[in-house]
Amino acid sequence: MKKRTVVTICDMEFSLIGEENEEYTKKVAEHVDKRMREVSSSVGISTLDAAVLTAINIADDYFRQVDSAENMRSQLKDYFDELSRLKDENAELKRELNKLRNTR
Repeated sequence: MKKRTVVTICDMEFSLIGEENEEYTKKVAEHVDKRMREVSSSVGISTLDAAVLTAINIADDYFRQVDSAENMRSQLKDYFDELSRLKDENAELKRELNKLRNTR
């Protein structure tokens, strides 16, 4: 069910409609508001320019996080592959040990 949440970003009210709960929607809006205020206060630019620069900054953060997550997934895959190889090696060594014990 879609929910309507009123938020304020840079002293402008927006009515957002979405699936998420109000708390989450407000948290997202507060993040955007904070980032826009940082951009506009440090440069002294229009609200539209601040919105575009903020969108670019947030998109940059997003893509960096996606890349980081992909690197972590790749590392995890490598670790699981190594673990599997070591398990196989361990099983083979146990078989060889049992053979040696049985030949005495």
